Amino acid sequence: MKINLIYAGITESGFGSLKGNEGSWMNHGLSILSSATKQAGHQVALLDLRRLTGWDEFRRKVSEAGKSIFGLTMMSVDFNNVVKAAQIIREENPVSKIIVGGPHPSICSEELTQLDCFDYIVRGEGEITFPELLRKLEQNESISRVIQGQSLENLDCAQWADRDLFGCPEEPFVPFLKPPFVTLIAGRGCRYNCNYCQPAERMIFGHKVRRRSAENVIKELIYLRGKFNFNSFMIHDDCITEDRQWVLKFCDRGHFIERKMY
Repeated sequence: MKINLIYAGITESGFGSLKGNEGSWMNHGLSILSSATKQAGHQVALLDLRRLTGWDEFRRKVSEAGKSIFGLTMMSVDFNNVVKAAQIIREENPVSKIIVGGPHPSICSEELTQLDCFDYIVRGEGEITFPELLRKLEQNESISRVIQGQSLENLDCAQWADRDLFGCPEEPFVPFLKPPFVTLIAGRGCRYNCNYCQPAERMIFGHKVRRRSAENVIKELIYLRGKFNFNSFMIHDDCITEDRQWVLKFCDRGHFIERKMY
């Protein structure tokens, strides 16, 4: 199947903003979803609104895409832009299926059920659930409109982010880090109870922290070094240092790998 993933995160920096600024981070959720979807045998393309000149160009590209599956990720801050993107898709490709996932649908799925521009709403993690949803669509199986995503217990079995989707390492310029610059995620969830994040974080990732092994993260770094020859990287976890033993193992192993790289 032909899958078009949509990144409508333009609230902060707007259209045409991929110029190494603060709004040019890659989206790891969509990138991991892309890897899982490709592994399931589907074709994946990305429409990143930050690369476009405006809604007219988006409308044209959606029309050119023809009948396909459209998957959008939604943070609360991008609610209006994601809804507008979905409405344009519905206008240009009324027979296409539109699927939304991400933080806001995970927390406020009932709100999205009031909007007819979304066919399916995925709560939680999507790397197992999204390919399964595509399989059901191919076989014309009955599907609930709101779908609870299945979490992957062992993150060492997770697909690495599809770096080609966003053109990594085209990440933002950070004054204290030397480019090329890449980011990665080592774990999911948070053990703490800060009012700002909880219970929302648990609605997305569940009630316990899952973390990739230090060896698995270092393997990805070795791969990224060979692919992009990066000079610096950032781990995007909420609380990477909460597990002291993991950090010590990562640092010890990392020194060994660094000697091998050079």
